[in-house]
Amino acid sequence: MRLEDQVCSLELAKRLKELGVKQTAFWSWYDATDRDDTPTLNRSTLLGNCTTCRFPKAAWDEEFSAFTVAELGKMLPRYTKCWQWHDLDKQEDGRPYWNCENEQYNAQENAINESDARAKMLIYLLENNLTAAK
Repeated sequence: MRLEDQVCSLELAKRLKELGVKQTAFWSWYDATDRDDTPTLNRSTLLGNCTTCRFPKAAWDEEFSAFTVAELGKMLPRYTKCWQWHDLDKQEDGRPYWNCENEQYNAQENAINESDARAKMLIYLLENNLTAAK
């Protein structure tokens, strides 16, 4: 499995940061889309010191925590469950979609991987003041 499938997308990472989620993930997205056409995912320490960057850290525009499934799971409130949803149309590569549901707030989000489904659920809960940023 690719690392990009194990962490939330850059778009969702940016939104989580905007909503005040602490930037403490083991992995970080470095947004350098103006330098080449794709954002880069790099390993970093909790302080954000890039250890495998192609350019010096000062060359990157901004850093966003790329939260893993486990890291997002710790941030989600109780009564949140996630699972692969085989009933939906499968993705082009045959993989099923993921569903994340919070029974307490009757909320549901879908995504192409579990980390994005969890990130979308956390974003929904934060935007609707149903949980606090951690």
